[in-house]
Amino acid sequence: MPSDIFQRLKSKAAEEGIRVGTPSARRWFRKRITGMESISRASLMKDEVRASTRLTPGKLYFFSYDPKLKKVLPYYDRFPLCIPIDVGSDNFLGLNLHYLPPTVRLRFFDKLAEITNNKKFNSTTKMAVTYKMLKGAEKLSAFRPTIKRYLRTHVRSKFILIPADEWDIALLLPMADFKKSSESKIWTNSRKMM
Repeated sequence: MPSDIFQRLKSKAAEEGIRVGTPSARRWFRKRITGMESISRASLMKDEVRASTRLTPGKLYFFSYDPKLKKVLPYYDRFPLCIPIDVGSDNFLGLNLHYLPPTVRLRFFDKLAEITNNKKFNSTTKMAVTYKMLKGAEKLSAFRPTIKRYLRTHVRSKFILIPADEWDIALLLPMADFKKSSESKIWTNSRKMM
């Protein structure tokens, strides 16, 4: 079960004295995740402990999505890893981190981690990020390819909340489900957008 993978990796990191939320933790997790058996999206979606129907801006979520305009989009991700930044009743604006290649994703996330509401990296931790802040900060320019508007009527699952002490793991899991183009082409386009 995916949550077991999160727990196993966190426990092993703790045994080795790795502190979650640090660049060295990300390097450590990356080595462990590379080559790991693939994690089933379907089994992650069955994790009732993490499942939620509510979104909190600044938290990190996985969910299943079927875009309304998929026929005209050049490509899209059916399984976003998203930080909602503006949540409305029928839609939300979020940052889908899958649109960034892993190395860029980690650097961008490090910059976002500087603007969390606290440094505890526990259930109270969230990103204190707004669209206005992203637009105005040159060091956060990697947000451009990640910003997406999602319609709630096209969300096809509950939201799977990733707690702050598991962000590093979630960032590195190969969970994107891109359609109509390859990851490498999408990431090349994303680099151009930045």
